[in-house]
Amino acid sequence: MRYVYRHFPFLDDGSLSKESDQAAHASMCAADQNRFWDYHDILFANWNGENIGTFRDKRLVAFAEALNLDMDKFTACFDQNTHEDEINQDVADGTRNGVSGTPSVFVNGKILTPGRVPSYEEIAAAIDAASASGN
Repeated sequence: MRYVYRHFPFLDDGSLSKESDQAAHASMCAADQNRFWDYHDILFANWNGENIGTFRDKRLVAFAEALNLDMDKFTACFDQNTHEDEINQDVADGTRNGVSGTPSVFVNGKILTPGRVPSYEEIAAAIDAASASGN
């Protein structure tokens, strides 16, 4: 069994600030230093609304500093949008597979509860069923 996290910053489509997209980029730059989940946790702990300044570039850099990341590496990665193609591919894959919101959960390539967030029980049942069938 494996767990895969994919970015889907779709809320930025009509926004000039592109905060979700920038947060996705920053998290991947943290991943380059093996700190994706730590950075992810800081993002979610600090989220208080979409495209209202929560994830301005200055704050995203401050989160990296709080994790004591190598700031030369982080800044170079972030400023150059190093992971842009990867994030764009995540969005394209999600769109092709019926993702319409976040979070979306797939088990064995099938989306659970399209259009709404699945409960823990629904996710656990789907994983248990997949494990029982050997998939």
